Amino acid sequence: MLPLAEHVLEAQTDEKFFGVWLRTQATPRRDKVWVQRWFVTQKDATAWPAPGRATTGVILPPNPNNAAFSFVLELGSRLVAKQNRLTVLLAGVNNAKGKLFDPDMQVAIAPSTFNRDYPTTELQLLRLKDMGMVFTYMAHREVWGAFCSTFQAKHQVLTRFDTWYNKKNPAAAKSKDKSNIAEEWGEYVRAELDAVVAKALSNINALTQARASKTPAFPAGEVAEWTKVVEANKRLIKFDLPCANLPASRPRSSGSQSGNIPPTVASSSGTQPGQQQQQSGQQPSGQQPAGQRPAGQQPAGQQPAGQQQSGPPPQGSSGRLPLRGGNPGKRPQSPSAGQ
Repeated sequence: MLPLAEHVLEAQTDEKFFGVWLRTQATPRRDKVWVQRWFVTQKDATAWPAPGRATTGVILPPNPNNAAFSFVLELGSRLVAKQNRLTVLLAGVNNAKGKLFDPDMQVAIAPSTFNRDYPTTELQLLRLKDMGMVFTYMAHREVWGAFCSTFQAKHQVLTRFDTWYNKKNPAAAKSKDKSNIAEEWGEYVRAELDAVVAKALSNINALTQARASKTPAFPAGEVAEWTKVVEANKRLIKFDLPCANLPASRPRSSGSQSGNIPPTVASSSGTQPGQQQQQSGQQPSGQQPAGQRPAGQQPAGQQPAGQQQSGPPPQGSSGRLPLRGGNPGKRPQSPSAGQ
C-alpha cells in the first residue's frame, strides 16, 4: 500500500471540539452562535496576526485575523515551519486510524463480513495488524512528539483566546461566563483518546466472536494462535504517554466491553448506514462520563509527581508491537509504521 501524509492529531478533532464538545460538555456551554461570533466573526489583527503568504505557501482567506484561523493553522499543513507535525503513514493503517477516530464509525473492521472478506487466520491477523499498528505508530517517539506538539500549540492558542475574551468581557470574567476553553480542550482530547481505546478493544472482541461463529470452524491450532496473539497484545492498546496539559487516561474497569465513542464526543451526523445508533445519553459500561474528572484525577495540565511534563517519551520507552505474533517489546523502526 502507498504511504500517505497525515495529521497525527486528526483534523476532524477540531470540528468535533467546537461543534459538539463545547455545546454539550463544556462549562459553561458554548453554542454555535457564540463560537461563530467569538472565534470567527470577531477580528483582531493584534491578537490574531495572520502569517504572510511566504510562511504558509497558500493564499490566505479574506480577513483571517480571528481565533479560528490561528487555531486551524497549528495543524501544520499550512505552516512551512511546522510541517514536522505531519507524518507519512501506510494507507491501510491510515484508513484504520481514521475509522477509529471517526465517531460515526462504530468499528474499524466490520465483524459481519470479517470471515467472508478474510477467510484464513493469516489474512485476518494481517488485517488486524493495520488496526494494531495505529497504537504502535502513535507510541513512537517522533509521532507522539508530533501529536503532543500539535496539541500544545492549539492549547496555547486557546489560552490566548481565554485571556483575550475575558479582557474584552470583564463582567463575564467575574461570572460563570468566564472562558476556560483551553482546559476544555485537554478534557476533550483525553475523552476522545480513551474512547478510541475502548472502541478498538470492543472491535477485537467482536471479531473474535465472529471467528467463533464461522462454519466450518477454524482448526483448534489456529484458534489458539489467534487467542494468544490477541490477548498478549490487548494491553498495548492504550494512549498513556505524557503530554503537558493533557489529563491522564481515565480508569476503565477490567473486562469492560465498551467500544463506542461516547455520545457526547460523537458528531451529530448519526451512524453509518446499517449500524446501530448509540442511544442518546447512554454511557458505555465501565467508562467515566466524558468531561467529568474522577476522584483523585489530576486536573488538566498537571501530571502526577515524577512524571515527564511535556514532549515525546524518552528513547527506549513505551515500544509497541502491532497485533500479530512476535516479540511484544520490539520498537518499530520508523514513524511511518510501514514495516
